[in-house]
Amino acid sequence: FGATASYGSAAGGPRKWVSLAAAYVRRPFVDPGELTSTNRAVFGFNLIWLTEQETYLAEVLDAMVARGGVLRRPPLIGRSFPFERLPDALRFLQSG
Repeated sequence: FGATASYGSAAGGPRKWVSLAAAYVRRPFVDPGELTSTNRAVFGFNLIWLTEQETYLAEVLDAMVARGGVLRRPPLIGRSFPFERLPDALRFLQSG
């Protein structure tokens, strides 16, 4: 299981709207009913508003660190495999 995150921002302008409209029309169709049966998810979030909230962001991150949040915890690794044993790793993952 894994996740991929895409992020970025778009610049505006009169010429940009044409390419944005074309990209909107060509975007892939996502059927929410198909996501569950294929173990997939789509997430969306907007962090642009934080660019003007530096004090708030610093407070939240400091609180996360103070409470032992994700910034201080090591990752939990149940088992690891060398690349040469990739088939074994997949079987282990599929075994639940």
